[in-house]
Amino acid sequence: FIQRVARSHKKRPLSRTNKKSQPPVATHISYQVMAENTPIRIQNCPETREPLRLGVKGQIPKWLEGVFYKAGQGVFNIDLNNGKTHHIAHPFDGLSIVHRFEFDGRTNKVLYSSRYTAEGVAKRLAQEDDTLIMFGGDPCKTIFGKAFAFYHRVKTSQTARDRMHEEDPTTELVNVTVMPNFPMSKEARDAGMGLVVKTDANILQYLDRDTLEPKQLKSYTDIHPSLVGQTSAAHPQYDEDTEEYFNFTLNLGLKVEMTVFKLDANGKCPKHTTITKPKGGDESGILPSYIHSMSLTDRYLVLPNYPFYFAYNGLGLVWSGSLADAFYWDGDKPTLLHVIDRQTMKHVATYEADTYFAFHTLNAWDDGDDIVFDVSAYDDASIMYRSNDFLELEPAARPRATVGDAAAQVRRYRLKDVPMVAASQSYRASWMARNFSGVSPIRPRAEYDVVGEDIELGRYNERYNRRPYRYVYGISTKKPEIGLQKLDLVTGRSIRWEEPGMSASEAVFIPCPDHDAAEDDGVVLSILNAWPRGNRCTLVVLDARTFKEIARAEVGEFTASTLHGSFVDPQGRSLATN
Repeated sequence: FIQRVARSHKKRPLSRTNKKSQPPVATHISYQVMAENTPIRIQNCPETREPLRLGVKGQIPKWLEGVFYKAGQGVFNIDLNNGKTHHIAHPFDGLSIVHRFEFDGRTNKVLYSSRYTAEGVAKRLAQEDDTLIMFGGDPCKTIFGKAFAFYHRVKTSQTARDRMHEEDPTTELVNVTVMPNFPMSKEARDAGMGLVVKTDANILQYLDRDTLEPKQLKSYTDIHPSLVGQTSAAHPQYDEDTEEYFNFTLNLGLKVEMTVFKLDANGKCPKHTTITKPKGGDESGILPSYIHSMSLTDRYLVLPNYPFYFAYNGLGLVWSGSLADAFYWDGDKPTLLHVIDRQTMKHVATYEADTYFAFHTLNAWDDGDDIVFDVSAYDDASIMYRSNDFLELEPAARPRATVGDAAAQVRRYRLKDVPMVAASQSYRASWMARNFSGVSPIRPRAEYDVVGEDIELGRYNERYNRRPYRYVYGISTKKPEIGLQKLDLVTGRSIRWEEPGMSASEAVFIPCPDHDAAEDDGVVLSILNAWPRGNRCTLVVLDARTFKEIARAEVGEFTASTLHGSFVDPQGRSLATN
């Protein structure tokens, strides 16, 4: 069995580890500058624990007040006590860092601080802990090394993991999304744990909202014992009107189950439902696949089930220790769209779409009895591996054009007549259960229109959550530099902003506080980095309407690799979340 799993996964140069003659007992995270004549290697981003006032060029809007949080990857080179260095090559595997920018538009001031939040992972790497699961994994492991690691991962009990988490809340890699208003008890919030960092695993890291100090490592299972599973979505859905939070846990292995749940404002789980893996010819259940985000309307939750499946029901992940090597793509299967009723939390309908893959959904809303949702879609899941195609290549050899070729389409899907489909599928399912077995239900087709091109990490004015909207802001990858783009969903026209020699991160829209303001009245915040060879990080502020720069602040002479961010006003209310 182990040999079959090993043969099913093609090795990719995702990370590089120096072999050590003996396990080191200590680590040191050092800030290293990359020499001009070396292959591309990501350098460390230094932490800045004490708030530092940044020099601002231009004028921040006087109404812009609050805190901008960004989660990302900060440490890629770990000095070991034996004189060697552990190098992490894959950009998603950098040890976690959280950045904090505090804005005061009245004085045109920005305070910056940051903190490493995964020092315990560095210690685990130094101790050659082979139970770690990362995005890129370790291609240097032999078949025997993988077998031993597989055994250790299976053998390690949840009790041992819980003990490790309790002793050190920095022992897991949690670096994708950051949520300032995660549902929790008043006592926990008063204790300062109002900031939660998430990833695609069933792990939650609680931080102090001011100092960014890690406080706790928990899981959804700690919130409710029924929320069992190894994976979850890094991007949950949150309804700011009802203060309800929606996500799922996916349990892999011999018994595949997805538990879809909602939390109330106090972090309690009043309702949840379980979707099981289909049996026989019935494909209305959940197939174990990678799901990074989902869609929410006032009435429904839509869970995409892409044909990017966990190999061997997830045992491939346990075998390889690599998220990237744990999946296979089945282009002959459709993408299924499972509809959950928000009130009952029951799985009421399943639609079928043409085969596609996506990291990030956009907005969604109810249109009569239809569901409409937007998504940055790809024809297949090859984008999952493009992030590591060029990391070890000289600049002249980097296949930047291939990244542009894979630019996302903004698609608008429509699920028609949801109540009627739900009633029909419910009746058919009960009738088949009484009379037949192994018969597939009838699934209506989900059709789509292409409403835009080349938008990834898309954000919009969240005052328009769950209703029709017009503008999306994101990154654009079709040119050598990763730039920013504003897309008009009505006209299809877009405006691009870029700076030569710099790559932009996620474009986060912050609305003007005037509730009568136009949809695009606000600012867009983004972090720029000189990439791949350069030591410069800049925070840029764009006028969201004209999409022109109005201010910038030089953060430091380093690269800050970040993924997603959130913004809260001085009262702690979320203006942009992820």
